[in-house]
Amino acid sequence: MTNQKHVMLLLRVNLALVFAEGLLVLWSYVREPSEPGSAVFLGFSYSRLVLILLVLFFLLTIAFLLFHSFKDSRRTQAIEKFLTGLASQKLVLWIPILWLTIAYGLLFLSDHQLGSLASYRGRLLPIFLWLAVLAVQFLLSAIYIQGINPEVSRDHRSMLRASLVIFILFGLLTLGIRLTRIGLTPDEVYWQGPGTPILLQQVFLAILAGAFFDLLIERTNFGRSARFDAIVSVVLWGLTCIIWLNQSADLTWFSMKPTAPNYQSYPFSDALVYDHAAREYLIGKPISSDFWVKPLYAFFLTGLHVFAGENYTLLTSLQVIFLAVIPVFAYLLIVRLGSRTAGLIMALLLMLREHNALMLSNVIQVSHVKLLLSDVFAMGLMVLLLWAFFHWGEKPGERRVMPLVLGGILSLLVLTRGHPIFLLPFLLCAVYLGPVPHFRLRWEAVVLTFLGFLIALLPWLWRNYELTGKLAFQFTDSPYSAQISNLYSSTPRPLDPEDLPPRYSGESDSAYYDRLQKQAIRFTLDHPDQVAEFISAHYFHNLIFSYIYLPHSFRIEGIKDYVKTEPFWNFWQGNLSTEGQVLFFINLSMVALGFGYLWKQHKHLTLVPLFFGVGYNLSVSIGRLSGWRLILPADWITLIYYAAGLTQFYHLLQAFVNREVSPTPQEHRTSDIIHPLKRLPLIGFTLFFLTLSMALTKGHILFSQRYPDKSVSQLKEDYNKAANIIPSLIPSSLLDDFLKTDGAVIVYGQAQNPSFLVSDQEELKGVWSVFYFWPHYRPQPFSRVIFNLSGPKSAGVVLPMESPPSSFPDGADVIVIGCWAESGEINALAVLIQGEMPTHYLSEPFPAPTCSVPAP
Repeated sequence: MTNQKHVMLLLRVNLALVFAEGLLVLWSYVREPSEPGSAVFLGFSYSRLVLILLVLFFLLTIAFLLFHSFKDSRRTQAIEKFLTGLASQKLVLWIPILWLTIAYGLLFLSDHQLGSLASYRGRLLPIFLWLAVLAVQFLLSAIYIQGINPEVSRDHRSMLRASLVIFILFGLLTLGIRLTRIGLTPDEVYWQGPGTPILLQQVFLAILAGAFFDLLIERTNFGRSARFDAIVSVVLWGLTCIIWLNQSADLTWFSMKPTAPNYQSYPFSDALVYDHAAREYLIGKPISSDFWVKPLYAFFLTGLHVFAGENYTLLTSLQVIFLAVIPVFAYLLIVRLGSRTAGLIMALLLMLREHNALMLSNVIQVSHVKLLLSDVFAMGLMVLLLWAFFHWGEKPGERRVMPLVLGGILSLLVLTRGHPIFLLPFLLCAVYLGPVPHFRLRWEAVVLTFLGFLIALLPWLWRNYELTGKLAFQFTDSPYSAQISNLYSSTPRPLDPEDLPPRYSGESDSAYYDRLQKQAIRFTLDHPDQVAEFISAHYFHNLIFSYIYLPHSFRIEGIKDYVKTEPFWNFWQGNLSTEGQVLFFINLSMVALGFGYLWKQHKHLTLVPLFFGVGYNLSVSIGRLSGWRLILPADWITLIYYAAGLTQFYHLLQAFVNREVSPTPQEHRTSDIIHPLKRLPLIGFTLFFLTLSMALTKGHILFSQRYPDKSVSQLKEDYNKAANIIPSLIPSSLLDDFLKTDGAVIVYGQAQNPSFLVSDQEELKGVWSVFYFWPHYRPQPFSRVIFNLSGPKSAGVVLPMESPPSSFPDGADVIVIGCWAESGEINALAVLIQGEMPTHYLSEPFPAPTCSVPAP
């Protein structure tokens, strides 16, 4: 505690500062008279006069106190005693902190959110700023009077030292990026924008929830219950479901506008690829070995369709409910790292970020939990992978089977997206350097990890060998397999199946695509400098965007306003506003503080999440890709350190204000107990991963009899059977003559995603690649019903109709009569919906039954 002389000097200095600040406030009101229409005295309105008089009253009061502070009187001594006693109270320091929080809301709320109150905020703004400065002065003065407990800084010294080192390293990295422009100077292809941001007020909300959660743990026995984390997990899962399910999302490029006859938002573009593979699986067709199909995610959608059928609203809700476990495992991950409070903060930030993604549908490029895309699903696998690693790291001598699980989870991630196969060496290295109590167990863990990785992939590799005669990771005979040859060249360009390099005379598909892949290898060997340049450019671009979604504005505004006013979503070149620079410093400090906190507990294991993030971003960059949904599965890793830093900042502030030594992070010690390798869990996990992979590769056989091959005569017979019910069928003789013409076809199967589209449907205008693979979705100058036919012969179907059909159930069994088009779809003359009460639709207007007739 400081002496009375110092207290009095501090009082005089503060009063002088307050008086000077008050003069500035008074000048701000005097120098701008009111509008002529509202002026009543000396050019000022009533409200302006009241404010001027109020400020003058405070100035006179402060001047009076300042004058009397120089007199040695009883009143002065009483003021000294009162201020000393007040400043010595622990609770008093929280009052200016609370006021600063309120002032932040008053100062930074947007005019739109304040509504009619915005005008009052404008008038009172100088006073609000004055009071905020007063709160800071009072806080600093009270801390000076109370003094700083040296034990607080001493107990956290090693953590703060590590944080400072990390902050300096981050600063040097930032300076290097700034000087070299690496990651900021755009590459020629696939240079995409950042993902979904988090707002500063959402960070404050998470911190507030974390503070209450911390008090709950500290002051009750509830936090010591063995079931505590289970209860928190259930609450988090339920809260996530409520928030995500109740937030609507606008249509994007990956979802169609609901149309007749079923008024469902069907998937489109990439989402249609995955969903179509899932629905074909359920009629007995294997999921393709091309990784643009995202095999494991398509298989996941298969499971959802089993429960939801063709109800896409229910299907997306089921997906939300399933993926709502991601914040739960994020919480459990940081619990393993040693902080429940940080785990709650991180779970809430993930929850709110996904809420933002739903709100930003069709505003910026987003991939969210209600789209049938693999990005959030892959993110869940990454969260699970890191949780499993630290779960094993707690008791590596007891949980000796967990490395097998780690390898299995990585293989599931690879079966989802393909490119994370480059994570394997990172995982093996992390396992080898893990906290294993015996050297022999270290190699055992590495071997089990690799075995777990292979177990889930073996059925997949064997299926590819059966189909191609090669032990291949994916089909090579695909336009997407040639993508790398387009990108690894002196003239890179996005994939264009209509503009692939020419074939040699008599060259087979296998030889053609093999040659294109060898061209990429040859380019890498001939131009390693160019390859290193564009890979590093995309890698640092991914690195920057794995951070930039943290808040960079003090304004309290809606998420849509934020992305419109901040530069990151508009060809950002690396410049930051003044408040962006301030928050950049604050965010970087929080990340560094979190890193120092975790380093204090786990030493080199703190690098593991960062290590995985580096590996994933590198695997994306090798494909000359960067940005938004491409890095969504891994960019959340920044929040591990950020949430830990926010928690430690709160604990440091609490210890500083209360002048009490808070619990400091201690180095985490793993159990040295070594148990025998348990055979039952080993066999169980092996069978689990093997069964899952077998279901992915062979499970479609269970549905293979849904639509067996039928001859033309069988299909004509099935079609003619409906003649007794529907008189409008094409006569049998006319049908026979039609099917003899070139290009005529009669096929059957399941009609999926039927949609009525008006002429030149604007919603379906987009990039050429979608229409290359789905030509029946092309805009047309006539109204029509389109659907995907899945059966012995799968194709898109176009049926010209002048008005929407009265009924066309999704998933109906149909017989289609029409003509093959050059681009691969069927231009239908007639579609028969089978069932007890069959329905028949003819092309409108109905043309002569010939395949040479022009389109309507």
